[in-house]
Amino acid sequence: MHVGRLPRSLMSSMTKAIYVLALAVIVLFFVFIASRRVPVAIRTNIGGITASNQTWQIMAPKGHHFNLLIGFPTPGPDSAIAGQVAVRGTSAGSEGVTWAFDGASCQEANWLRVHGLSALLLNWTNGGVVRLDSQIQHGAPVSVSITFKGAIPTNASLWLSYIKVRSLINR
Repeated sequence: MHVGRLPRSLMSSMTKAIYVLALAVIVLFFVFIASRRVPVAIRTNIGGITASNQTWQIMAPKGHHFNLLIGFPTPGPDSAIAGQVAVRGTSAGSEGVTWAFDGASCQEANWLRVHGLSALLLNWTNGGVVRLDSQIQHGAPVSVSITFKGAIPTNASLWLSYIKVRSLINR
């Protein structure tokens, strides 16, 4: 044995320990990355618009930042539409929210392009944003009513958009 050098068996044990430690760090890194919560935008078709006064009953999904959209076949939304929307949740103390809209003041969105549709955000108007999170509580029934003044949009559909937080583990 030389002075200043470690025995070969001890070097071999230390090398193995370093490899095990490096592997443990890599595994922990991937577990950390996979367990992160990732926000995902979800768009759900509530139903087709076929009458000037319609009501849909939906079960509220788990999420936040809820928006209502009217989807139109491309080339684009009909700015001449106008009407009123009412959203009422069934949770205790929920009075519902009602607001008027018109196509000229609603914000256009490209959120439904993957479905081949143009869209108008009904709750984003020149007057501000109507927040729907207090009305849409996870697992509770929600009533969505829309009444059009004048002609109804052709081949249009009503959509719910929201943010859902997902973990890469336990999807």
